[in-house]
Amino acid sequence: MKRILIAVMICVCLLVFGAIIVFNAVTGTGRTIASIAPAKTPPPAGFVAEDYPDIAALSDVDGLSVTRLADAGEYFEHYYLTDQQVAHFTFLTESGDTRVFVGADGTIIGRLAGSALIYPMANYFVDMDGYAEVTAKTVSEIRPYTIIEGQPTPEEMRRYHDESTLYRQFTPYEYGSERPEAAGKLTVHVMLHDGVWKRAVTVSDAMLEWKTTPFVTLERQSLLDLPETEGLSGGKYRLRRVYFDQQTYFGGRGPVIGSTTGSSVPAYWEGTGYYELQAGDSVLKFAVTDDVLNLSGWGYIGLGTLGGEGLDYVILERAAHYGKDDGVIYLVTAK
Repeated sequence: MKRILIAVMICVCLLVFGAIIVFNAVTGTGRTIASIAPAKTPPPAGFVAEDYPDIAALSDVDGLSVTRLADAGEYFEHYYLTDQQVAHFTFLTESGDTRVFVGADGTIIGRLAGSALIYPMANYFVDMDGYAEVTAKTVSEIRPYTIIEGQPTPEEMRRYHDESTLYRQFTPYEYGSERPEAAGKLTVHVMLHDGVWKRAVTVSDAMLEWKTTPFVTLERQSLLDLPETEGLSGGKYRLRRVYFDQQTYFGGRGPVIGSTTGSSVPAYWEGTGYYELQAGDSVLKFAVTDDVLNLSGWGYIGLGTLGGEGLDYVILERAAHYGKDDGVIYLVTAK
């Protein structure tokens, strides 16, 4: 009898567990979620879809200059030098990273192309062989370091580190076997010491703390579920969603039963979005296919603008859509 009861209990547990799995597979949630698509919104009066070219093919319009920064490679990240009012954008290429520098007036003031080891430190960009300096209007060529002869002792290297304003080191684990320093397993130290960029090598692999400045980004505005942004770069540039052609609806779902993260997915539409970037009386019209319209105030954010106070431009950015290679980034300035 005891064996029969145990067998019955096991069967009941398996049935319950199987029901939970099926329920999660069907609904993706431990609670009921409405999956009926809401009513579609009709286009506004006078809307003509043909007036909105695809975002991948934008060009200048009356009053606005448009430069596609993504031609430099696959967009990776950006940062902003507040003292110089210069933004720099990193693009990944087969031959290494390329950085594009944009001044406060929207002018491209320079580019740096090199290995993936080049690293921003304040308004300097350093790698193992040299450094470049960025001012409000210029980007220098890579300049060689002043070499510290011999190999400093650990105590001497600590003193150099303590007296330096900026400091970074490169270890054999980072720079790889193709470098000449690899044979001796040397650690390379670069530092701004007494106002001069210097380079030293040591056999010690003791880690010294990098000295740099905080990383700052431009202000970003996204539409989410709102039809228009507040405006960037002095409020001059505003992004507005004119119409969203709702094509495929995805109902939201709550956390899966048994989930330890409690993550959920919001409801959203996929389709084509039609947008206008406005600067005064000038308007840049474009369409975004495979776009997303969030219905819950959060979720995938594909389109946005980057800018800031004192800047006379805006960056129009469309992130790659769910792993597709369709991301683009434009520099837009008023003529």
